[in-house]
Amino acid sequence: MTWDRNAEVDFASYRIFRALGDGPLARAAETASAATYRDTAVSTGQRYRYAVSAVDKQGNESQQSQTVEILQP
Repeated sequence: MTWDRNAEVDFASYRIFRALGDGPLARAAETASAATYRDTAVSTGQRYRYAVSAVDKQGNESQQSQTVEILQP
């Protein structure tokens, strides 16, 4: 996945959330520099949903992005 970089001066990191099928989103990773994420823990034939949020240096977290859905072939 890729997304637009956060341009805020107090940006600290991105949080990536993942759900299997229609399950609840749970934090899958956090990255401070890259506006990309590659999920290497997926299973063939499964449907996954992802969302991203941004965290500032004070620990404030943005709302999660709209979810994207991926079917792992």
